[in-house]
Amino acid sequence: MSKYSDTIYALSTPPGKSAIAVIRVSGKKVLKILKQTTKIRKIIPNKTNLVFFKNRDILIDKVLVVYFKSPNS
Repeated sequence: MSKYSDTIYALSTPPGKSAIAVIRVSGKKVLKILKQTTKIRKIIPNKTNLVFFKNRDILIDKVLVVYFKSPNS
């Protein structure tokens, strides 16, 4: 068991121009964060979900979310 318990995020895409950005989030609170920031209610490991991030009714971004359950990440 790791002594670290923080939930962390990191940009996984290399610097420079890119059509997409990959952000990895790891830690014990990932499921809680996903439920608070998306409308996904049933999170199934290894299933891709299309999520629309909005501020009020203005679309900010379209995001693909995949949850990999530990230790299979």
